[in-house]
Amino acid sequence: MTSLSTRAKRMLRRAVATLCACACVFAVSACGADDADGKIRIGIKFDQPGLGFKKNGTYVGFDVDVAKYVAKKLGYSEDQIVWKEAPLQAARSHAAER
Repeated sequence: MTSLSTRAKRMLRRAVATLCACACVFAVSACGADDADGKIRIGIKFDQPGLGFKKNGTYVGFDVDVAKYVAKKLGYSEDQIVWKEAPLQAARSHAAER
């Protein structure tokens, strides 16, 4: 019985890791690049503390950190990022229209 609970815990950890990986991918899936001006546009939800939040005119949170990391890996500096605000309520109403 102990090995079953250990196996279940291992499967749960894998499922959580997969979910987190998918969340990271979806967090930056709204990214777009415009080669004409050399900037990358990244859409974030700015009204979710801890994930994405606008604080004193700058964006902070996990989604912001992930987006900055991915943009850096793609060759963009932080000053080349153009943030596009997508508040949670707007995202919900857009999803409801579909």
